[in-house]
Amino acid sequence: MKSPNFPKAEEYLNELNLDQEFRKTDERGRCTFMDGYKLEAIPEKVTKTLLYEAGIFPYTEHGIINPSCAQTARNKYKIIFRTEPTESTWMGHLLQDKGVPQVSDAKITKKGIQLKDPKPIESGMIMSCRPEDWRLFNHNGKIYCNFTNYFYYNKGWPQKVARCTTSLGVLTDTRIQFVRECTCEHLNVKMQNEEKNWVFFSHNDQLWCIYSIEPWIVFRCDNTGLPHEIMSQELTLPRLGNRYIANSTNPIPVHIPNLGDVFLMFVHQYFTPNGKGSRNRTYYQHVLIIDPEKMAPIAWTPFPIVGGGQSTVGRHDGVVYISGAFIFNQKLYALAGEGDTNCVMFELTLKDLFSRLTLL
Repeated sequence: MKSPNFPKAEEYLNELNLDQEFRKTDERGRCTFMDGYKLEAIPEKVTKTLLYEAGIFPYTEHGIINPSCAQTARNKYKIIFRTEPTESTWMGHLLQDKGVPQVSDAKITKKGIQLKDPKPIESGMIMSCRPEDWRLFNHNGKIYCNFTNYFYYNKGWPQKVARCTTSLGVLTDTRIQFVRECTCEHLNVKMQNEEKNWVFFSHNDQLWCIYSIEPWIVFRCDNTGLPHEIMSQELTLPRLGNRYIANSTNPIPVHIPNLGDVFLMFVHQYFTPNGKGSRNRTYYQHVLIIDPEKMAPIAWTPFPIVGGGQSTVGRHDGVVYISGAFIFNQKLYALAGEGDTNCVMFELTLKDLFSRLTLL
Protein backbone atom coordinates (compact mmCIF):
# COMPACT_ATOMS: atom_id res chain seq x y z
CA MET A 1 0.00 0.00 0.00
CA LYS A 2 1.33 3.44 -0.95
CA SER A 3 1.98 5.63 2.08
CA PRO A 4 -0.84 8.18 2.36
CA ASN A 5 -0.31 11.88 2.95
CA PHE A 6 -2.88 13.04 5.46
CA PRO A 7 -4.16 16.65 5.36
CA LYS A 8 -4.73 18.71 8.49
CA ALA A 9 -8.35 18.37 9.60
CA GLU A 10 -9.01 22.07 10.07
CA GLU A 11 -7.40 23.05 6.77
CA TYR A 12 -9.32 20.29 4.98
CA LEU A 13 -12.68 21.57 6.27
CA ASN A 14 -11.78 25.19 5.54
CA GLU A 15 -11.03 24.33 1.93
CA LEU A 16 -14.45 22.69 1.55
CA ASN A 17 -16.06 25.86 2.97
CA LEU A 18 -19.26 24.11 4.09
CA ASP A 19 -19.61 25.46 7.61
CA GLN A 20 -21.79 28.52 6.93
CA GLU A 21 -24.18 26.62 4.69
CA PHE A 22 -24.36 23.82 7.23
CA ARG A 23 -25.20 26.21 10.09
CA LYS A 24 -28.03 27.87 8.12
CA THR A 25 -29.97 24.66 7.56
CA ASP A 26 -32.26 22.80 9.98
CA GLU A 27 -31.69 19.38 11.54
CA ARG A 28 -33.03 17.53 8.51
CA GLY A 29 -30.78 19.55 6.24
CA ARG A 30 -27.78 18.83 8.43
CA CYS A 31 -28.48 15.10 8.23
CA THR A 32 -28.67 15.47 4.44
CA PHE A 33 -25.19 17.03 4.57
CA MET A 34 -23.83 14.19 6.68
CA ASP A 35 -25.51 11.53 4.55
CA GLY A 36 -23.97 13.00 1.41
CA TYR A 37 -20.44 13.10 2.78
CA LYS A 38 -20.31 9.82 4.72
CA LEU A 39 -18.13 7.14 3.15
CA GLU A 40 -21.12 4.78 3.16
CA ALA A 41 -22.73 7.04 0.52
CA ILE A 42 -20.34 5.46 -2.01
CA PRO A 43 -21.71 1.87 -2.23
CA GLU A 44 -18.50 0.34 -3.57
CA LYS A 45 -16.55 1.71 -0.59
CA VAL A 46 -18.62 0.26 2.26
CA THR A 47 -20.57 -2.99 2.20
CA LYS A 48 -23.17 -4.02 4.77
CA THR A 49 -24.01 -7.59 5.76
CA LEU A 50 -26.97 -8.65 7.91
CA LEU A 51 -25.61 -10.90 10.67
CA TYR A 52 -28.70 -11.66 12.76
CA GLU A 53 -32.32 -10.65 12.46
CA ALA A 54 -34.61 -10.05 15.44
CA GLY A 55 -36.92 -12.94 16.27
CA ILE A 56 -34.90 -15.78 14.79
CA PHE A 57 -33.34 -17.04 18.03
CA PRO A 58 -34.67 -17.26 21.63
CA TYR A 59 -34.78 -13.97 23.57
CA THR A 60 -34.31 -11.94 20.35
CA GLU A 61 -37.98 -11.27 19.60
CA HIS A 62 -37.56 -7.53 20.10
CA GLY A 63 -33.94 -7.00 19.11
CA ILE A 64 -30.47 -8.45 18.70
CA ILE A 65 -28.20 -5.40 18.69
CA ASN A 66 -24.97 -3.66 19.66
CA PRO A 67 -22.47 -6.47 19.01
CA SER A 68 -18.87 -6.37 20.17
CA CYS A 69 -15.94 -8.71 19.57
CA ALA A 70 -12.57 -9.94 20.77
CA GLN A 71 -10.02 -11.91 18.79
CA THR A 72 -9.46 -15.54 19.81
CA ALA A 73 -7.21 -16.71 16.93
CA ARG A 74 -5.82 -15.30 13.66
CA ASN A 75 -9.19 -15.18 11.89
CA LYS A 76 -11.53 -16.13 14.74
CA TYR A 77 -13.52 -13.89 17.07
CA LYS A 78 -15.84 -14.13 20.03
CA ILE A 79 -18.89 -11.90 19.55
CA ILE A 80 -21.34 -10.73 22.21
CA PHE A 81 -24.78 -9.26 21.55
CA ARG A 82 -27.51 -7.53 23.49
CA THR A 83 -30.83 -9.28 22.92
CA GLU A 84 -34.25 -8.02 23.97
CA PRO A 85 -36.99 -10.61 24.71
CA THR A 86 -39.80 -8.06 25.25
CA GLU A 87 -40.72 -4.46 24.44
CA SER A 88 -39.98 -3.33 28.01
CA THR A 89 -36.76 -1.45 27.28
CA TRP A 90 -38.33 0.42 24.34
CA MET A 91 -41.27 1.41 26.55
CA GLY A 92 -38.95 2.83 29.22
CA HIS A 93 -39.56 0.07 31.80
CA LEU A 94 -36.02 -0.11 33.10
CA LEU A 95 -36.02 -3.28 35.21
CA GLN A 96 -39.16 -5.16 34.18
CA ASP A 97 -37.62 -7.43 31.53
CA LYS A 98 -33.90 -7.12 31.02
CA GLY A 99 -31.71 -7.56 27.98
CA VAL A 100 -29.97 -10.93 27.68
CA PRO A 101 -26.29 -11.21 26.69
CA GLN A 102 -25.67 -13.82 24.01
CA VAL A 103 -22.36 -14.97 22.53
CA SER A 104 -21.31 -16.49 19.24
CA ASP A 105 -18.11 -17.62 17.56
CA ALA A 106 -17.17 -16.04 14.22
CA LYS A 107 -14.62 -16.90 11.57
CA ILE A 108 -13.51 -14.83 8.58
CA THR A 109 -12.97 -16.86 5.40
CA LYS A 110 -12.61 -16.10 1.70
CA LYS A 111 -16.39 -16.44 1.45
CA GLY A 112 -17.01 -13.89 4.19
CA ILE A 113 -18.00 -14.26 7.81
CA GLN A 114 -19.15 -17.58 9.28
CA LEU A 115 -21.21 -17.38 12.46
CA LYS A 116 -22.42 -19.96 14.92
CA ASP A 117 -25.88 -19.56 16.44
CA PRO A 118 -25.85 -17.21 19.44
CA LYS A 119 -26.25 -18.70 22.89
CA PRO A 120 -27.45 -16.85 26.01
CA ILE A 121 -25.17 -16.51 29.02
CA GLU A 122 -25.74 -15.12 32.51
CA SER A 123 -25.12 -11.40 32.95
CA GLY A 124 -23.59 -11.94 36.39
CA MET A 125 -25.58 -9.05 37.87
CA ILE A 126 -28.18 -8.94 40.66
CA MET A 127 -31.91 -8.52 39.93
CA SER A 128 -32.03 -4.84 40.89
CA CYS A 129 -29.65 -3.90 38.03
CA ARG A 130 -30.07 -3.77 34.27
CA PRO A 131 -26.77 -4.47 32.46
CA GLU A 132 -26.57 -3.85 28.71
CA ASP A 133 -24.32 -3.01 25.75
CA TRP A 134 -21.49 -5.37 26.56
CA ARG A 135 -18.15 -4.63 24.83
CA LEU A 136 -15.28 -7.13 24.67
CA PHE A 137 -11.50 -6.68 24.71
CA ASN A 138 -8.42 -8.83 25.29
CA HIS A 139 -6.17 -8.26 28.29
CA ASN A 140 -3.58 -10.51 29.95
CA GLY A 141 -4.83 -13.67 28.27
CA LYS A 142 -8.48 -13.14 29.20
CA ILE A 143 -11.51 -11.68 27.43
CA TYR A 144 -12.79 -8.77 29.49
CA CYS A 145 -16.16 -7.09 29.14
CA ASN A 146 -17.09 -3.49 29.87
CA PHE A 147 -20.80 -2.70 30.01
CA THR A 148 -23.42 -0.18 31.11
CA ASN A 149 -25.25 -1.01 34.33
CA TYR A 150 -28.54 0.74 35.14
CA PHE A 151 -30.16 0.87 38.59
CA TYR A 152 -32.26 3.14 40.81
CA TYR A 153 -30.40 5.08 43.48
CA ASN A 154 -31.29 8.19 45.45
CA LYS A 155 -31.42 9.37 49.04
CA GLY A 156 -34.61 8.50 50.84
CA TRP A 157 -37.48 6.31 49.73
CA PRO A 158 -38.86 5.30 47.30
CA GLN A 159 -35.91 4.64 44.98
CA LYS A 160 -36.94 6.37 41.75
CA VAL A 161 -33.86 8.14 40.28
CA ALA A 162 -32.39 6.10 37.41
CA ARG A 163 -28.61 6.05 37.26
CA CYS A 164 -25.99 4.07 35.41
CA THR A 165 -22.31 3.32 35.67
CA THR A 166 -19.76 1.52 33.55
CA SER A 167 -18.85 -1.85 34.99
CA LEU A 168 -16.19 -4.43 34.18
CA GLY A 169 -16.30 -8.22 34.02
CA VAL A 170 -14.50 -11.25 32.63
CA LEU A 171 -16.20 -13.42 30.02
CA THR A 172 -16.42 -17.14 30.83
CA ASP A 173 -18.13 -19.96 28.91
CA THR A 174 -21.44 -19.49 30.75
CA ARG A 175 -21.49 -16.03 32.32
CA ILE A 176 -19.91 -12.63 32.78
CA GLN A 177 -17.92 -12.73 36.01
CA PHE A 178 -18.39 -9.32 37.65
CA VAL A 179 -15.15 -7.51 38.56
CA ARG A 180 -16.05 -3.97 39.58
CA GLU A 181 -18.21 -0.91 39.17
CA CYS A 182 -15.95 1.75 37.68
CA THR A 183 -15.32 5.04 39.44
CA CYS A 184 -12.98 8.02 39.00
CA GLU A 185 -13.99 10.37 41.79
CA HIS A 186 -10.82 9.50 43.73
CA LEU A 187 -8.97 11.23 40.82
CA ASN A 188 -11.11 14.36 41.30
CA VAL A 189 -13.24 13.67 38.21
CA LYS A 190 -16.85 14.45 39.06
CA MET A 191 -19.16 11.65 38.01
CA GLN A 192 -22.62 12.21 36.55
CA ASN A 193 -25.85 10.30 37.17
CA GLU A 194 -25.22 8.59 33.84
CA GLU A 195 -21.70 7.25 33.37
CA LYS A 196 -21.73 5.08 30.25
CA ASN A 197 -19.54 4.32 27.23
CA TRP A 198 -16.20 4.22 29.03
CA VAL A 199 -14.02 2.18 26.66
CA PHE A 200 -11.05 -0.01 27.55
CA PHE A 201 -7.98 -1.44 25.82
CA SER A 202 -4.73 -3.19 26.65
CA HIS A 203 -1.32 -1.77 25.72
CA ASN A 204 2.03 -3.15 26.91
CA ASP A 205 0.21 -5.36 29.44
CA GLN A 206 -1.35 -2.26 30.97
CA LEU A 207 -5.08 -1.60 31.11
CA TRP A 208 -6.25 1.79 29.83
CA CYS A 209 -9.64 3.48 29.81
CA ILE A 210 -10.83 6.36 27.63
CA TYR A 211 -13.31 8.35 29.69
CA SER A 212 -14.17 11.22 27.36
CA ILE A 213 -13.21 12.75 24.02
CA GLU A 214 -13.81 16.48 24.50
CA PRO A 215 -12.00 17.11 26.79
CA TRP A 216 -9.68 14.16 26.22
CA ILE A 217 -9.45 12.15 29.45
CA VAL A 218 -7.75 8.75 29.66
CA PHE A 219 -7.05 6.63 32.74
CA ARG A 220 -4.27 4.16 33.41
CA CYS A 221 -5.94 1.38 35.41
CA ASP A 222 -5.03 -1.64 37.46
CA ASN A 223 -6.18 -5.06 36.23
CA THR A 224 -9.56 -4.65 37.92
CA GLY A 225 -10.28 -1.43 36.03
CA LEU A 226 -9.62 0.94 38.94
CA PRO A 227 -7.99 4.12 37.56
CA HIS A 228 -4.79 5.17 39.33
CA GLU A 229 -3.45 7.79 36.89
CA ILE A 230 -5.17 10.40 34.75
CA MET A 231 -3.96 12.01 31.52
CA SER A 232 -5.99 14.86 30.06
CA GLN A 233 -5.89 17.69 27.57
CA GLU A 234 -8.28 20.09 25.90
CA LEU A 235 -9.47 18.76 22.56
CA THR A 236 -11.83 19.95 19.85
CA LEU A 237 -12.31 17.70 16.84
CA PRO A 238 -12.80 19.81 13.69
CA ARG A 239 -16.20 18.99 12.18
CA LEU A 240 -19.44 20.44 10.89
CA GLY A 241 -21.52 21.59 13.83
CA ASN A 242 -20.50 21.12 17.42
CA ARG A 243 -22.41 18.08 18.67
CA TYR A 244 -21.33 15.98 21.60
CA ILE A 245 -18.80 13.30 20.63
CA ALA A 246 -19.06 10.00 22.53
CA ASN A 247 -17.15 6.73 22.56
CA SER A 248 -18.49 3.86 20.44
CA THR A 249 -15.97 0.98 20.44
CA ASN A 250 -13.06 -0.24 22.47
CA PRO A 251 -9.83 0.76 20.64
CA ILE A 252 -8.06 -1.86 18.50
CA PRO A 253 -4.42 -1.90 17.27
CA VAL A 254 -3.62 -1.05 13.63
CA HIS A 255 -0.55 -0.07 11.62
CA ILE A 256 -1.02 3.07 9.51
CA PRO A 257 1.71 4.15 7.08
CA ASN A 258 3.26 7.47 8.17
CA LEU A 259 1.58 7.18 11.58
CA GLY A 260 2.99 3.86 12.79
CA ASP A 261 1.49 1.41 15.27
CA VAL A 262 -1.56 3.13 16.68
CA PHE A 263 -5.04 2.39 18.02
CA LEU A 264 -8.31 2.87 16.13
CA MET A 265 -11.74 3.39 17.64
CA PHE A 266 -15.16 4.51 16.47
CA VAL A 267 -16.78 7.55 18.07
CA HIS A 268 -20.20 9.03 17.35
CA GLN A 269 -22.29 12.15 17.32
CA TYR A 270 -26.01 12.45 16.67
CA PHE A 271 -28.62 14.83 15.28
CA THR A 272 -32.36 14.99 15.96
CA PRO A 273 -34.19 15.54 12.63
CA ASN A 274 -37.48 14.18 13.99
CA GLY A 275 -37.58 16.11 17.27
CA LYS A 276 -35.86 15.74 20.60
CA GLY A 277 -35.75 12.47 22.53
CA SER A 278 -33.35 9.55 22.71
CA ARG A 279 -35.47 7.52 20.27
CA ASN A 280 -35.32 10.25 17.60
CA ARG A 281 -31.57 10.42 17.21
CA THR A 282 -29.72 9.92 13.94
CA TYR A 283 -26.24 8.61 14.73
CA TYR A 284 -23.06 9.19 12.70
CA GLN A 285 -19.97 7.09 13.30
CA HIS A 286 -16.46 8.50 12.84
CA VAL A 287 -12.99 6.97 13.31
CA LEU A 288 -10.47 8.33 15.82
CA ILE A 289 -6.77 7.37 15.83
CA ILE A 290 -4.76 7.32 19.08
CA ASP A 291 -0.98 7.45 19.50
CA PRO A 292 -0.24 4.94 22.30
CA GLU A 293 3.06 6.61 23.21
CA LYS A 294 1.46 10.01 23.80
CA MET A 295 -1.84 8.35 24.71
CA ALA A 296 -3.61 11.10 22.77
CA PRO A 297 -5.59 11.44 19.50
CA ILE A 298 -3.57 12.28 16.39
CA ALA A 299 -6.04 11.80 13.51
CA TRP A 300 -9.72 11.38 12.74
CA THR A 301 -12.37 11.36 10.00
CA PRO A 302 -14.20 14.74 10.01
CA PHE A 303 -17.01 13.15 8.00
CA PRO A 304 -18.65 9.92 9.15
CA ILE A 305 -17.88 6.46 7.85
CA VAL A 306 -21.48 5.29 8.30
CA GLY A 307 -24.68 6.80 9.68
CA GLY A 308 -28.36 6.16 10.32
CA GLY A 309 -31.23 7.31 8.17
CA GLN A 310 -31.72 6.59 4.51
CA SER A 311 -30.91 2.87 4.28
CA THR A 312 -31.48 1.90 7.92
CA VAL A 313 -34.15 -0.61 8.89
CA GLY A 314 -35.69 -1.26 12.30
CA ARG A 315 -37.86 0.42 14.91
CA HIS A 316 -35.59 3.49 15.15
CA ASP A 317 -34.26 4.19 11.67
CA GLY A 318 -31.74 6.81 12.79
CA VAL A 319 -29.75 4.33 14.86
CA VAL A 320 -26.58 2.77 13.53
CA TYR A 321 -24.55 2.03 16.63
CA ILE A 322 -21.12 0.52 16.04
CA SER A 323 -19.97 -1.18 19.22
CA GLY A 324 -17.28 -3.57 17.98
CA ALA A 325 -14.55 -3.62 15.33
CA PHE A 326 -11.67 -5.74 14.11
CA ILE A 327 -9.09 -5.68 11.30
CA PHE A 328 -8.21 -8.62 9.08
CA ASN A 329 -6.33 -8.77 5.76
CA GLN A 330 -6.20 -4.98 5.31
CA LYS A 331 -9.93 -4.59 5.90
CA LEU A 332 -11.83 -2.95 8.73
CA TYR A 333 -14.93 -4.76 9.95
CA ALA A 334 -17.40 -2.79 12.09
CA LEU A 335 -20.17 -4.57 14.00
CA ALA A 336 -23.31 -2.55 14.66
CA GLY A 337 -26.84 -2.56 15.94
CA GLU A 338 -29.17 -1.27 13.21
CA GLY A 339 -32.44 0.47 14.02
CA ASP A 340 -32.40 -0.96 17.56
CA THR A 341 -33.58 -4.18 15.92
CA ASN A 342 -31.00 -6.16 13.93
CA CYS A 343 -27.28 -6.81 13.91
CA VAL A 344 -25.14 -5.90 10.88
CA MET A 345 -21.50 -5.74 9.83
CA PHE A 346 -19.89 -2.99 7.75
CA GLU A 347 -16.78 -3.79 5.73
CA LEU A 348 -14.28 -1.41 4.11
CA THR A 349 -10.65 -1.48 3.06
CA LEU A 350 -8.04 0.26 5.17
CA LYS A 351 -7.01 2.11 2.00
CA ASP A 352 -10.46 3.67 1.69
CA LEU A 353 -10.49 4.49 5.41
CA PHE A 354 -7.10 6.19 5.15
CA SER A 355 -8.44 8.34 2.29
CA ARG A 356 -10.78 9.95 4.83
CA LEU A 357 -8.29 10.43 7.67
CA THR A 358 -7.04 13.89 8.62
CA LEU A 359 -4.43 14.97 11.17
CA LEU A 360 -5.30 16.77 14.40
